Amino acid sequence: LPQREYELLDVDLDLAGKGAYVFEGKDNANYTIVASGREFYIAKEVATLLKRSGKTVKLISSPSWTVFRAEPQKYRNSVLESTDENVVFLTRTNTKNLYDGKTNRFRYINVNDFTDTPEIITPELIKAIRKAIN
Repeated sequence: LPQREYELLDVDLDLAGKGAYVFEGKDNANYTIVASGREFYIAKEVATLLKRSGKTVKLISSPSWTVFRAEPQKYRNSVLESTDENVVFLTRTNTKNLYDGKTNRFRYINVNDFTDTPEIITPELIKAIRKAIN
């Protein structure tokens, strides 16, 4: 397969250095999607499709969940509010223990089960997100 070129995103390096930050959206969204790396591009595309269907989406970039967990609680709460209920992590692995043991509250979807390129986003991934949070 040809190597995909990813768009250059406008990233706040100070926030990225905190391990995770809100890329777009606001609290109390219908969906909160957390992703990093190539999965983030997929999450961004999924967010666009969900918004087109009238849903609100909070998109969180998490370059390092380990660094994020070391940040003060006040900052962590500003990124991932306790009121954010419909939280889905898009991952390439099933390593849920990276995410602070909150597996009962958060849902995880392995992107590899669907596709690994944004241009092949399928309705099945959107259905899986909706199913995971309902």
